[in-house]
Amino acid sequence: MGRRSNWLRAIFQRWNRPTKELSGRSARFERATANKKTGRPEVAGDRQGIILDAQRDHVQGQVEAPIALLEYGDYECPSCARAQPIVREIQQRLGDKLCFAFRHFPVTPVHPQAELAAQAAEAANAQGKFWEMHELLLENQRALDNQYLPAFAAALGLDEARLIGEVMLKTYARRICHDFNLGVRDGVNGTPCFFINGRRYDGAIRLEPLLVAIAQRDRGRGFAVDSPTTPPRPRSSEEVVMRLFAAFNAGDLETLNKLTDPQGIWHTSRGNLRFGGPSATLKERCPMCASLRERKIHIDIIIPEGDYVAVRSTWSGIYSGTYDGVSVSDKPITITYYDIYRVSDGVIRENWASFDRQSLSEQLGLSSQPSAQAK
Repeated sequence: MGRRSNWLRAIFQRWNRPTKELSGRSARFERATANKKTGRPEVAGDRQGIILDAQRDHVQGQVEAPIALLEYGDYECPSCARAQPIVREIQQRLGDKLCFAFRHFPVTPVHPQAELAAQAAEAANAQGKFWEMHELLLENQRALDNQYLPAFAAALGLDEARLIGEVMLKTYARRICHDFNLGVRDGVNGTPCFFINGRRYDGAIRLEPLLVAIAQRDRGRGFAVDSPTTPPRPRSSEEVVMRLFAAFNAGDLETLNKLTDPQGIWHTSRGNLRFGGPSATLKERCPMCASLRERKIHIDIIIPEGDYVAVRSTWSGIYSGTYDGVSVSDKPITITYYDIYRVSDGVIRENWASFDRQSLSEQLGLSSQPSAQAK
């Protein structure tokens, strides 16, 4: 790590920059159970388990259509605005063969108004005008802060007071965060990100390449065709870590095992600890996950640098467990973790972890003697 000292110094100078939030249930669990809860079939040819639900997702067209085009987007992203007329043209050409769906993926570190705009779209949806607001926001990306909300609401004939109040109260934060978590689990790491019949599209965001990809994945029955000459896209180090945090949030032991090297090492103030093999319990893999109910995780900042990814995250919830040999029950806590991960071949090999142990002890009502606990 010595050769990265300048990079690490820069990281600690930037910890205060806000960024993405991961919270709520596992996206994998939501996708796996959505079909059972709604009774709706999967989109035709959906081999990767991305399920569109007309009662929850924002869709245009029938979810049973042969072609499903899903976009993860950010209302402040210029590329998303440029993609919108392309989507409209595809819809015109394919007609009822296409189901188009949009999910929120606000990239707040670079687009600070994106989440507020997503709130406005959801507030408009509550009044039956999601797609109208969707278009309006993408066409007016330089006017996304609070002062323009009354004009947008008036232009669409909405109840202005209701819309502004819901946006200010962040009434739809859970919904937006759910979409974001789905995107993290589906491998989204930028916007716009399109999926055609459940398979990620990594080509140019232009009309003709998209139409060619759609034609290749239709083949008359609406399912994607595997190309033996096209290797799967490797996950970036940042994407691997984002998936890890989604698994932390969900207590998803299966995914934690897949994303970490069984021989990997935690570097903590206790010394070096092994990650644990496939037979490890959740408590062994992530003591905080096992002890923290109603947990909510914010990634305050994430900085990738080659194989290394630095993360500052805030964990909150209700703690019940044993800490420093003392049994603790139902204590609300909020703690900040500082981690650096080393990733290679899509797997986490090492983790340097630390947090404010004295603050946690005080929140748990214990003495403020120094102690150590790995995440």
